[in-house]
Amino acid sequence: MKKMQEPKSNNLYKTFYGILLLIVALIIFLLSGFNRTDKVVSDGSLPNACLNQKIPHYAKSLFENIKLNGKKDEYSFIAAGHIYGSHHSAQQGRELPAATLLNNISLLKSLESDFFVSLGDSYWSPEFKYINSFISSVIETLDLPFIIAPGNHEIGNDASVFCNQFGPAYYRFSYGFSEFIVLNTGLNGKAFLDNIQLSFLMSVIKSLNETKELKHLFILSHKFIWAPEDSVMQVISKDRIEGDNYRQYNDTNFYKHVMPVLKMAKKPIYWITGDLKPLPLFFHKKNDITYIATHIYDVAQDAVIQVKISNDNVTFHPISLSGKKLEPLEHYNVKYWEDWYAKK
Repeated sequence: MKKMQEPKSNNLYKTFYGILLLIVALIIFLLSGFNRTDKVVSDGSLPNACLNQKIPHYAKSLFENIKLNGKKDEYSFIAAGHIYGSHHSAQQGRELPAATLLNNISLLKSLESDFFVSLGDSYWSPEFKYINSFISSVIETLDLPFIIAPGNHEIGNDASVFCNQFGPAYYRFSYGFSEFIVLNTGLNGKAFLDNIQLSFLMSVIKSLNETKELKHLFILSHKFIWAPEDSVMQVISKDRIEGDNYRQYNDTNFYKHVMPVLKMAKKPIYWITGDLKPLPLFFHKKNDITYIATHIYDVAQDAVIQVKISNDNVTFHPISLSGKKLEPLEHYNVKYWEDWYAKK
Protein backbone atom coordinates (compact mmCIF):
# COMPACT_ATOMS: atom_id res chain seq x y z
CA MET A 1 0.00 0.00 0.00
CA LYS A 2 1.41 3.35 -0.97
CA LYS A 3 1.95 5.96 1.76
CA MET A 4 -0.39 8.86 1.51
CA GLN A 5 1.55 11.92 0.40
CA GLU A 6 1.07 15.13 2.33
CA PRO A 7 -0.45 17.96 0.35
CA LYS A 8 2.09 20.47 -0.99
CA SER A 9 0.35 23.23 0.93
CA ASN A 10 1.22 21.48 4.25
CA ASN A 11 4.89 21.24 3.26
CA LEU A 12 4.96 24.92 2.35
CA TYR A 13 3.35 25.77 5.69
CA LYS A 14 5.97 23.78 7.63
CA THR A 15 8.79 25.42 5.68
CA PHE A 16 7.37 28.90 6.31
CA TYR A 17 6.83 28.15 10.00
CA GLY A 18 10.39 26.84 10.37
CA ILE A 19 11.86 29.96 8.75
CA LEU A 20 9.74 32.15 11.02
CA LEU A 21 11.02 30.34 14.13
CA LEU A 22 14.62 30.83 12.96
CA ILE A 23 14.04 34.56 12.47
CA VAL A 24 12.51 34.90 15.95
CA ALA A 25 15.40 32.96 17.51
CA LEU A 26 17.92 35.20 15.71
CA ILE A 27 16.22 38.36 16.94
CA ILE A 28 16.20 37.08 20.54
CA PHE A 29 19.88 36.19 20.28
CA LEU A 30 20.83 39.62 18.94
CA LEU A 31 18.83 41.45 21.58
CA SER A 32 20.31 39.39 24.40
CA GLY A 33 23.77 40.64 23.55
CA PHE A 34 22.77 44.18 22.70
CA ASN A 35 24.70 46.90 24.48
CA ARG A 36 27.18 45.45 26.92
CA THR A 37 26.66 48.18 29.50
CA ASP A 38 22.95 47.76 30.08
CA LYS A 39 22.72 44.46 31.93
CA VAL A 40 21.56 44.24 35.53
CA VAL A 41 22.39 41.35 37.83
CA SER A 42 19.55 39.33 39.30
CA ASP A 43 18.38 39.90 42.82
CA GLY A 44 16.26 37.16 44.31
CA SER A 45 14.62 39.59 46.73
CA LEU A 46 13.02 41.55 43.88
CA PRO A 47 9.96 40.53 41.85
CA ASN A 48 10.44 39.03 38.40
CA ALA A 49 9.60 42.33 36.74
CA CYS A 50 12.85 43.75 38.17
CA LEU A 51 15.17 40.95 37.07
CA ASN A 52 17.33 40.80 33.97
CA GLN A 53 15.95 44.08 32.71
CA LYS A 54 17.58 46.18 30.05
CA ILE A 55 18.63 49.76 30.68
CA PRO A 56 15.89 52.15 31.79
CA HIS A 57 13.63 53.15 28.93
CA TYR A 58 14.08 56.87 29.50
CA ALA A 59 17.87 56.61 29.59
CA LYS A 60 18.27 54.67 26.33
CA SER A 61 19.75 57.53 24.30
CA LEU A 62 22.44 57.90 26.95
CA PHE A 63 23.71 54.42 26.16
CA GLU A 64 22.78 53.87 22.52
CA ASN A 65 23.80 57.16 20.94
CA ILE A 66 27.45 56.85 19.92
CA LYS A 67 27.94 60.61 20.04
CA LEU A 68 26.72 60.70 23.64
CA ASN A 69 28.50 57.59 24.84
CA GLY A 70 31.89 58.42 23.34
CA LYS A 71 34.92 59.11 25.50
CA LYS A 72 34.20 62.80 25.94
CA ASP A 73 36.77 65.06 27.55
CA GLU A 74 34.11 67.15 29.27
CA TYR A 75 30.54 66.37 30.26
CA SER A 76 28.06 67.04 33.05
CA PHE A 77 24.87 65.82 34.64
CA ILE A 78 22.23 67.29 36.93
CA ALA A 79 21.38 65.61 40.24
CA ALA A 80 18.19 66.31 42.16
CA GLY A 81 16.57 64.55 45.11
CA HIS A 82 13.02 64.23 46.40
CA ILE A 83 11.61 66.10 43.43
CA TYR A 84 7.98 65.33 44.23
CA GLY A 85 8.42 68.14 46.77
CA SER A 86 6.30 68.64 49.87
CA HIS A 87 4.49 65.67 51.39
CA HIS A 88 1.91 68.11 52.75
CA SER A 89 1.00 69.16 49.19
CA ALA A 90 0.88 65.54 48.05
CA GLN A 91 -1.36 64.58 50.95
CA GLN A 92 -3.69 67.40 49.95
CA GLY A 93 -4.04 65.97 46.45
CA ARG A 94 -1.21 67.48 44.41
CA GLU A 95 -0.12 64.99 41.72
CA LEU A 96 2.62 67.07 40.07
CA PRO A 97 6.21 67.26 41.31
CA ALA A 98 7.53 70.34 43.15
CA ALA A 99 6.58 73.68 41.59
CA THR A 100 10.12 74.97 42.23
CA LEU A 101 11.44 72.31 39.87
CA LEU A 102 8.73 72.64 37.22
CA ASN A 103 9.14 76.43 37.13
CA ASN A 104 12.83 75.99 36.30
CA ILE A 105 12.72 73.45 33.48
CA SER A 106 14.00 76.07 31.01
CA LEU A 107 16.86 76.92 33.38
CA LEU A 108 17.83 73.27 33.71
CA LYS A 109 17.72 72.76 29.94
CA SER A 110 19.95 75.82 29.45
CA LEU A 111 22.70 74.09 31.46
CA GLU A 112 23.12 71.72 28.49
CA SER A 113 23.99 68.74 30.67
CA ASP A 114 24.30 65.28 29.21
CA PHE A 115 21.70 63.64 31.45
CA PHE A 116 19.53 64.08 34.53
CA VAL A 117 19.61 61.97 37.69
CA SER A 118 16.65 61.80 40.06
CA LEU A 119 17.95 60.61 43.43
CA GLY A 120 14.72 59.00 44.53
CA ASP A 121 11.23 60.06 45.61
CA SER A 122 10.51 61.33 42.12
CA TYR A 123 6.76 61.05 42.69
CA TRP A 124 4.52 60.65 45.71
CA SER A 125 3.32 57.07 45.29
CA PRO A 126 3.68 54.16 42.81
CA GLU A 127 0.27 54.90 41.34
CA PHE A 128 -0.15 55.71 37.68
CA LYS A 129 -1.70 59.13 38.25
CA TYR A 130 1.52 60.24 39.99
CA ILE A 131 3.83 58.38 37.62
CA ASN A 132 2.15 59.80 34.51
CA SER A 133 2.20 63.34 35.91
CA PHE A 134 5.91 62.95 36.66
CA ILE A 135 6.69 61.62 33.18
CA SER A 136 4.76 64.32 31.32
CA SER A 137 5.86 67.27 33.46
CA VAL A 138 9.52 66.36 34.05
CA ILE A 139 10.95 63.60 31.86
CA GLU A 140 9.25 64.54 28.61
CA THR A 141 9.63 68.27 29.22
CA LEU A 142 13.32 68.13 30.11
CA ASP A 143 13.95 65.91 27.09
CA LEU A 144 17.21 64.56 28.54
CA PRO A 145 18.33 60.99 29.14
CA PHE A 146 16.82 60.35 32.57
CA ILE A 147 18.03 58.07 35.35
CA ILE A 148 16.27 57.27 38.63
CA ALA A 149 17.90 55.90 41.77
CA PRO A 150 14.66 54.68 43.36
CA GLY A 151 13.56 55.66 46.84
CA ASN A 152 10.83 54.42 49.13
CA HIS A 153 8.15 56.44 47.32
CA GLU A 154 8.93 54.82 43.96
CA ILE A 155 9.23 51.31 45.35
CA GLY A 156 6.42 51.32 47.93
CA ASN A 157 5.39 47.76 48.72
CA ASP A 158 5.75 46.49 45.16
CA ALA A 159 8.96 47.18 43.23
CA SER A 160 7.50 45.67 40.05
CA VAL A 161 5.46 48.82 39.37
CA PHE A 162 8.65 50.86 39.20
CA CYS A 163 10.59 48.24 37.24
CA ASN A 164 7.85 47.75 34.64
CA GLN A 165 7.84 51.49 33.98
CA PHE A 166 11.47 52.49 34.31
CA GLY A 167 13.65 49.38 34.19
CA PRO A 168 15.94 47.78 36.77
CA ALA A 169 16.07 48.96 40.36
CA TYR A 170 19.88 48.94 40.33
CA TYR A 171 22.56 48.72 37.63
CA ARG A 172 25.88 50.17 36.46
CA PHE A 173 27.05 52.06 33.39
CA SER A 174 30.11 53.89 32.11
CA TYR A 175 30.05 57.36 30.61
CA GLY A 176 33.11 59.25 29.47
CA PHE A 177 35.79 58.78 32.12
CA SER A 178 33.26 57.90 34.82
CA GLU A 179 31.82 54.70 36.19
CA PHE A 180 28.31 54.92 37.66
CA ILE A 181 26.38 52.57 39.88
CA VAL A 182 22.71 53.16 40.67
CA LEU A 183 21.57 51.50 43.90
CA ASN A 184 18.14 50.67 45.28
CA THR A 185 17.95 51.88 48.88
CA GLY A 186 14.15 51.94 48.91
CA LEU A 187 13.68 48.22 49.42
CA ASN A 188 11.50 47.31 52.41
CA GLY A 189 11.77 50.90 53.66
CA LYS A 190 15.20 50.28 55.20
CA ALA A 191 18.37 52.32 54.71
CA PHE A 192 20.81 49.51 54.05
CA LEU A 193 22.29 47.52 51.17
CA ASP A 194 21.25 43.89 50.84
CA ASN A 195 23.79 41.16 50.13
CA ILE A 196 23.05 41.04 46.41
CA GLN A 197 23.74 44.73 45.92
CA LEU A 198 26.83 44.52 48.14
CA SER A 199 28.21 41.81 45.87
CA PHE A 200 27.27 43.91 42.86
CA LEU A 201 29.06 46.94 44.30
CA MET A 202 32.14 44.83 44.99
CA SER A 203 32.22 43.52 41.41
CA VAL A 204 31.92 47.07 40.03
CA ILE A 205 34.78 48.33 42.21
CA LYS A 206 37.04 45.40 41.27
CA SER A 207 36.37 46.05 37.60
CA LEU A 208 36.98 49.78 38.04
CA ASN A 209 40.35 49.12 39.68
CA GLU A 210 41.47 47.21 36.58
CA THR A 211 40.23 49.74 34.02
CA LYS A 212 42.71 52.51 33.26
CA GLU A 213 40.31 54.61 31.19
CA LEU A 214 37.87 55.13 34.07
CA LYS A 215 39.00 57.69 36.62
CA HIS A 216 36.41 57.55 39.41
CA LEU A 217 33.11 56.09 40.60
CA PHE A 218 29.78 57.82 41.16
CA ILE A 219 27.38 56.00 43.47
CA LEU A 220 23.80 57.23 43.10
CA SER A 221 21.19 56.36 45.73
CA HIS A 222 18.22 57.80 47.55
CA LYS A 223 19.10 57.26 51.20
CA PHE A 224 22.29 58.59 52.78
CA ILE A 225 23.10 55.30 54.46
CA TRP A 226 26.62 56.59 55.14
CA ALA A 227 25.62 59.30 57.66
CA PRO A 228 23.81 57.83 60.72
CA GLU A 229 26.73 55.70 61.92
CA ASP A 230 29.36 58.37 61.34
CA SER A 231 30.14 60.45 64.44
CA VAL A 232 30.76 63.53 62.30
CA MET A 233 28.18 63.28 59.53
CA GLN A 234 25.31 61.98 61.66
CA VAL A 235 24.18 65.58 62.21
CA ILE A 236 22.43 65.52 58.82
CA SER A 237 20.36 62.49 59.85
CA LYS A 238 19.06 64.25 62.96
CA ASP A 239 15.71 65.07 61.35
CA ARG A 240 15.33 61.54 60.00
CA ILE A 241 16.30 59.63 63.14
CA GLU A 242 14.17 61.67 65.53
CA GLY A 243 11.00 61.42 63.44
CA ASP A 244 8.81 58.37 63.96
CA ASN A 245 8.46 57.96 60.19
CA TYR A 246 12.19 57.55 59.63
CA ARG A 247 13.25 54.78 61.98
CA GLN A 248 14.87 53.00 59.00
CA TYR A 249 17.96 55.16 59.53
CA ASN A 250 18.51 53.36 62.82
CA ASP A 251 19.06 50.14 60.91
CA THR A 252 21.93 50.83 58.50
CA ASN A 253 24.82 48.48 57.73
CA PHE A 254 27.28 50.99 56.32
CA TYR A 255 30.35 50.54 58.51
CA LYS A 256 29.96 46.82 59.00
CA HIS A 257 29.28 45.78 55.40
CA VAL A 258 29.46 48.69 52.94
CA MET A 259 32.61 50.53 54.01
CA PRO A 260 34.87 47.44 53.71
CA VAL A 261 33.77 47.16 50.09
CA LEU A 262 34.37 50.85 49.40
CA LYS A 263 37.87 50.61 50.86
CA MET A 264 38.75 48.20 48.07
CA ALA A 265 38.54 51.05 45.55
CA LYS A 266 41.78 52.48 44.22
CA LYS A 267 40.08 55.51 42.69
CA PRO A 268 37.98 58.39 44.07
CA ILE A 269 34.34 57.72 44.97
CA TYR A 270 31.52 60.28 44.92
CA TRP A 271 28.35 59.08 46.67
CA ILE A 272 25.37 61.32 45.90
CA THR A 273 22.00 60.90 47.65
CA GLY A 274 18.61 62.60 47.63
CA ASP A 275 16.87 62.23 51.01
CA LEU A 276 18.28 65.15 52.93
CA LYS A 277 15.65 67.44 54.57
CA PRO A 278 15.38 69.95 56.10
CA LEU A 279 18.32 71.57 54.29
CA PRO A 280 18.85 71.29 50.53
CA LEU A 281 22.60 70.67 50.24
CA PHE A 282 25.40 68.77 51.97
CA PHE A 283 29.09 68.12 51.24
CA HIS A 284 31.70 66.18 53.16
CA LYS A 285 34.95 64.57 52.04
CA LYS A 286 36.60 61.86 54.10
CA ASN A 287 39.70 60.11 52.83
CA ASP A 288 39.04 59.40 49.15
CA ILE A 289 35.24 59.38 49.38
CA THR A 290 33.09 62.46 48.87
CA TYR A 291 29.59 62.39 50.36
CA ILE A 292 26.95 64.64 48.83
CA ALA A 293 23.23 65.06 49.42
CA THR A 294 20.48 67.25 48.02
CA HIS A 295 16.74 67.56 48.59
CA ILE A 296 13.79 69.48 47.12
CA TYR A 297 10.86 70.40 49.33
CA ASP A 298 9.05 73.04 47.28
CA VAL A 299 10.53 75.89 49.32
CA ALA A 300 12.78 78.88 48.60
CA GLN A 301 15.89 76.95 49.66
CA ASP A 302 15.43 74.29 46.95
CA ALA A 303 18.41 73.54 44.73
CA VAL A 304 19.84 70.96 42.36
CA ILE A 305 23.48 70.15 41.68
CA GLN A 306 25.24 70.22 38.35
CA VAL A 307 28.21 67.85 38.34
CA LYS A 308 30.92 68.70 35.83
CA ILE A 309 33.62 66.24 34.80
CA SER A 310 36.76 67.10 32.88
CA ASN A 311 39.01 64.07 32.61
CA ASP A 312 39.75 63.23 36.27
CA ASN A 313 38.62 66.61 37.61
CA VAL A 314 35.14 66.62 39.20
CA THR A 315 33.40 69.79 40.40
CA PHE A 316 29.97 70.41 41.95
CA HIS A 317 27.83 73.46 41.27
CA PRO A 318 24.63 74.08 43.27
CA ILE A 319 21.83 75.68 41.24
CA SER A 320 19.13 77.56 43.16
CA LEU A 321 15.53 77.00 42.09
CA SER A 322 14.40 80.33 43.53
CA GLY A 323 17.12 82.65 42.26
CA LYS A 324 18.93 82.78 45.60
CA LYS A 325 22.69 83.28 45.58
CA LEU A 326 24.33 80.06 46.71
CA GLU A 327 27.78 79.40 48.11
CA PRO A 328 30.01 76.69 46.60
CA LEU A 329 28.77 73.24 47.56
CA GLU A 330 31.71 72.73 49.92
CA HIS A 331 30.27 75.51 52.11
CA TYR A 332 27.30 73.32 53.10
CA ASN A 333 29.40 71.03 55.26
CA VAL A 334 29.07 69.49 58.72
CA LYS A 335 29.81 72.79 60.49
CA TYR A 336 27.13 74.54 58.45
CA TRP A 337 24.57 71.98 59.59
CA GLU A 338 25.71 72.10 63.21
CA ASP A 339 25.41 75.88 63.22
CA TRP A 340 21.99 75.69 61.58
CA TYR A 341 20.65 73.31 64.23
CA ALA A 342 22.20 75.36 67.01
CA LYS A 343 20.21 78.42 65.85
CA LYS A 344 17.01 76.48 65.31
